[in-house]
This record gives sequence, structure tokens and C-alpha cells, in this order.
Amino acid sequence: METEKLSKPSKFRDFGKKALDFVQKITQSTFVSTIMESFILVMPLVITSTIFILAAELAPSFGFEWKDDLGNVTNQGYAMYSAFCWRMYNLSYGILGLALTIALTSRLTEKIGPRLQSNRKMNVIVVCISATVAYLLFSIPNTIDVASGTTQVSALDIISALFGAKGIFVAMLTGLTVPWVFYLCYKFNITIRLPKQVPQNISQAFLNIFPLIFTIIIYGILGWVFIEFLGDTMLSAIFNALTPLLEGAKSYWFFIAWGMVLSLTWFCGIHTSVWAGITDTLAALGVQENVELLANGEQATNLWPGPFSMGAYSMGGSGAQIAVPFIILLFCKSKQLKSIGMVAVVPILFQVNEPILFGLASILNPLMLLPFLLAPLVNTIIGVIFVLGFGMNASAVAMPWSMPTIVAVPISSRFQPLSFLLPWIWFGVSFGIWMPFVLIQDKINYKKELLINDPDEFVDYRNGVQFINHALFNRKKHLEIKQLKLDEKNRVKLIDENNKVVMQQTNYTTSVDTVEVLVICIGAGSSAMLAETINKAFSDGQVKVDAKACSSGNYSEFIENTNLVIISPQARSIQKSIDDYAKGKQNMIVFQTKGPEFLEMISNKKITQDKIIAKIKELRGIANEKI
Repeated sequence: METEKLSKPSKFRDFGKKALDFVQKITQSTFVSTIMESFILVMPLVITSTIFILAAELAPSFGFEWKDDLGNVTNQGYAMYSAFCWRMYNLSYGILGLALTIALTSRLTEKIGPRLQSNRKMNVIVVCISATVAYLLFSIPNTIDVASGTTQVSALDIISALFGAKGIFVAMLTGLTVPWVFYLCYKFNITIRLPKQVPQNISQAFLNIFPLIFTIIIYGILGWVFIEFLGDTMLSAIFNALTPLLEGAKSYWFFIAWGMVLSLTWFCGIHTSVWAGITDTLAALGVQENVELLANGEQATNLWPGPFSMGAYSMGGSGAQIAVPFIILLFCKSKQLKSIGMVAVVPILFQVNEPILFGLASILNPLMLLPFLLAPLVNTIIGVIFVLGFGMNASAVAMPWSMPTIVAVPISSRFQPLSFLLPWIWFGVSFGIWMPFVLIQDKINYKKELLINDPDEFVDYRNGVQFINHALFNRKKHLEIKQLKLDEKNRVKLIDENNKVVMQQTNYTTSVDTVEVLVICIGAGSSAMLAETINKAFSDGQVKVDAKACSSGNYSEFIENTNLVIISPQARSIQKSIDDYAKGKQNMIVFQTKGPEFLEMISNKKITQDKIIAKIKELRGIANEKI
């Protein structure tokens, strides 16, 4: 009876899965996935550019003064150094809008290009150039007003105003539409076709004339209408129209409410990157605002830039699960949870919590709904109090999302004392809120294990601190450990021999060919973990496998010579695009993993090896069919 109760399916989970199927159709759409991947592509520009602000403001953060109370320069050398750093910032972060245009255009072109016939392939570079022209037509005014009596105008300010974070909305408009102009022209053959005797490179250049003409005319007319009839560029008009919304989004209540939206999204099994168009836009504008506030000697109060916002919303990953692996290792009895805790304890410090999400079953688990929402909510409120109540600076320097919060927050907040304290308070909140629910889940799992296993069954001490409260080690146990290791060694040897037979049966020459594996996830965190496991599993060289990891935003850079593409559960939105790409390849298959399966592969080399070899066998069969 108890076994039936434990195995009874959850109606809540079934409902969640049905809702997830519906939402996935939206999140897997070409537009949503393009926006998500494009923001990931421009993230290095954001991080790199704001580092120069950190370099310029590092010494003043520790009390160094190079200006007097009236703002006059007292240290000319440091003034030159500061001006240099600001120039680097303005000429990198100051073109964020233009960079996003190129990223959006290239990703969308790569997605819709395969829909065309093979002899009508769009040139990504030409389409990106055309989108840049469209961006300029929407953004550049005929004249620029200069204040009366001004003799010099800062070119850096002009560039930042035209091509910087304010241009994100125009970037989305142009980057998501220009490729379709080319697509329609190619599809309906609205191009100039030269005789076959003309060299292909010249003929290809003429194919783009009509699409480029249409782009210039369409976007040129729209831009001209705004300038002539509204007296402003489309860039300024859109930004001014959205300013009230942006001001409302900067309020603390919206910041707190949005944290709940993100948590609920992940709880339903949808990766929060689907909101990238909103969160990344607000973060990019927030960085610029906080930089300007600090430059004017004011407090950085915009809450949206990371790592402050990421720490408030999701220290250790969605659900603020930073403390969960430590709770598992210290207090849980379940062997399953212990192994998950060991796998998750290091990655979670770097914001990678997929082992906990899928191993603990945080997603669509009614038991975990309350802590999944409550921990981020409390942490967000505490973060708001620290900024608006205690005067701590919010983030003015963008940091890699995977940098540990206890390091990233102080750096991005100019090393204020409060910024060192805040992450530890967040950790304590996570520990206190998650602990009772994790222990309940542990009790459930442990009860299941007792129903199917011997209560006195030995548990390897390496799976956490299992000697606390429920395990005693003596000489007898030590001998059991040695025997278990020997049995495992023999089992591995037998599997290796079977794998060799499998490889021979698949006609695969392991001494020559190397299977190129690409593991893809949203941010390249959990994919890097699996890639490392794969490389370790095949480190003996008997089967040559080379595994690489990347994010869903830059997989196109690595996929060209790939044989096996492994997609993590949270990156399933790109599966269709990769499936379409693989159809035109002779030696490529796609492996879309599920949550527990992906986690199992990360934590177990032998399971990973077996699955990869099975896929290699499938790969050789598909390749032979195509030949």
C-alpha cells in the first residue's frame, strides 16, 4: 500500500507537463530563441567594457582622491588614466545596440536560411551589413543640436547615444526583420540572375542587390517619416515612448515582483532565458545609468544589473538554491540525494544548479514550490533594503554570470563593506528556507530506498558525510569497500570489452576517426560538466571522442564538424534548429536529453560511455543509409 502511494503519479505534475508543452511551442519560436541567443552573444562585450569602469574607479573606491571638492583635477596622471578607461568603455559598451543588431541578424539568418533551396543560400555577412544600414536609417538624425556657447561636442557621447544601450529596441526591430526581407526575395526569386558562365562569387554578389535596395527603401522611408513628421528619429521616439515603462520597471516593487515571475517560470520547467528580451534590456540600461550615477558622485540605485540582481533572484541558480547541496551533505540520509549533493556542491557555487533542479526534483514538485518562490522573494527584499535603505551601491560593473556571488557582488559594488556582508545573508536565508523541505524530500526518498534495499546495505562514505547519524565504519566495512571496488573494476573491464565489440560491429575505425561531440546548454555551465565527463570516460583512447561545450547562443561557431550534438533539457528550444541543420549533414545526429538523464550522465562516466557508444552505433547506421 505504501509503495503504491509513493509511486502514485502527481496530478499537479501531469498538469504542469501539459502546460509546459504549450509554453514550449512559444519559447521554441524563431523570434524568442533568436533574442535569447543574441543576448548571450553580446554578453562578452557587456562584461569586457564595464571592466574598464572598474579599472577607473578601483582606486577611488579605496579612498584615493584625484579631484578636490569642487571637481578640479589634483592628480593629472590619474586623470589621464581615468579618461583612457572611459574612452575604452564608451567605444565598446557605447555600441551595444549596433552589436545586438548584428547578433540578432546573424542568428535569425542562420535559422531561416536552411528553409530555402540549396542554391539560394543567404550570405550572413551581407544581411548583417544591410541590417546595420537599416539601424542607421532609423537612428541617425539629419542634424545634432549643440548647446549655446559650446565649442566642442563629445564624439563619445554622440556615439553612445546613437549606438549604445538605448538602441536595443531598434536593434530588435531591425535585426528581427531585415533577414526576412532577404528571405522573401530569395524565396520568390526576386534577384538578379547572371549567366552560368559568370564566376560564382560575382553572381552571388548580384543576388543581393534587390534585397538590399528594398531594405534601404523600406527602412529609409520609415526613418524619414519619423524625422520629418515627428521631428525625431525612430530610435529616440521609441525610447521616449517606452521611458515611462522603463521608469516603472526601475521601481523596487516591480523588481521584487519580477523575481517571482522568474522563479515561477523555472518551477514550471521553462528556462528563464525566455525573458532575456526584458531582463537583459533592463540590465543593459541599468549598467549605463549606474555608471553615470557613480561618475557624478551619486549612489548607484538601479537594481537591474547583475550580479546584484542575479544574486537577489537566484544565488546558486534559480530558486536561490545555493545552500541546498550543503544541507544534503550534512543532514540527509538518502543515498540518491547524497550522490546529487556531491555532484552539485561545486557547480552551484558558479550558479549551475541543474543537478539540484532535476536530481532533487525541484521542478514541478509541489513540495518544492514554496521554497522555490519564497527564498528568492526574501533575498530580493533584503537586497532592495541594502540598496535603498542602507545606501549600498547596486552593480555598476557587469560580471560573468557564473562568477560566485560572494566575489562578484563586492567587485561590482565598488567594494563597499555592505557588499561583502549581503551574499552571506542571502546564503543564510537560502539555508533556513530550504532546509525543512529538503529534509522532507530526504525522508520520502529514504523511505523508498528502505522498501527496495537492505536497511544495512553499505553506502560508500565518499558520497558525502554519510557517517553522521546513520553509518558506522569498522574493519568489516573496510573489507566490504575493497570488495566493492574490485567488483566495480571487473565490471568496468567487462563493459570496455563489450564496447570494443560494439565498435567493431559498427565498422568504426577508432584508430583513425574521432567522434566530435558538442554539448549545448543555455549558459555553457552544465554542458561543460558533461563534456568533461565524456572526455574522462574515453580518456583511454580506445574510442576516440572529443567533447566540447557551448551555450545555446554560440553553438553555430562549433557545430560545423560535429558528429553528435547533445542538448540539455533547458536548451530544448534550439532542438528544431539543430535538427534542421543535421538533416543536411552526412555524419551528424542530435541527442535531446531529459532532466534525470542529463544529470545521470554528468555524474556517472560508465553510463555516459554506454550512451555515447550507442549513439555512435546509431550514427554509423545513419551515415551508411545516407551514402
